Amino acid sequence: MVSAFIESKRVLDGIKAVSKLDDAFLAVAGDGPLRGEARQLAAELLPGRYNQLTLSADEMPDLYRCADAFLHLSLLESFGNVFLEAWACGLPIVAHETERLRWILGAGQFLCDTEQEQQLVTQLRSALFAGKTPAPAGIERFAWPAIAEQYREFIVGILARR
Repeated sequence: MVSAFIESKRVLDGIKAVSKLDDAFLAVAGDGPLRGEARQLAAELLPGRYNQLTLSADEMPDLYRCADAFLHLSLLESFGNVFLEAWACGLPIVAHETERLRWILGAGQFLCDTEQEQQLVTQLRSALFAGKTPAPAGIERFAWPAIAEQYREFIVGILARR
């Protein structure tokens, strides 16, 4: 997980879900007011299988590269760059099913109703089993040249209306 330790990010639910998988380790890059509560819960449910990290932006690619899956449990993200970062590294993504996230990621990810613990655990297990992909299809539409072209088209369209 890459997440703030705040209620809306549901890190505690992530700890509970990972605890249902006997051979999974949870690393959470982030910080916030719930870090103590998360450490306590992880000590109970994930002894020896949990680590909270504080990393700089330039260290984040190394974290993504050594992970087997990406878990993010916020029920609503306006546009989570962490999804693109994880996806670009070929990680299977387990997250809450929303129309917006499905639009960003397309098919092939492990989206579900993460408030339903059994669905979440099932999707997490499936993502870990699926493993990384070498070159994720679809991510190229978020590359800077593609975004720049969309801005150019938008600006040209506005100027054409003048």
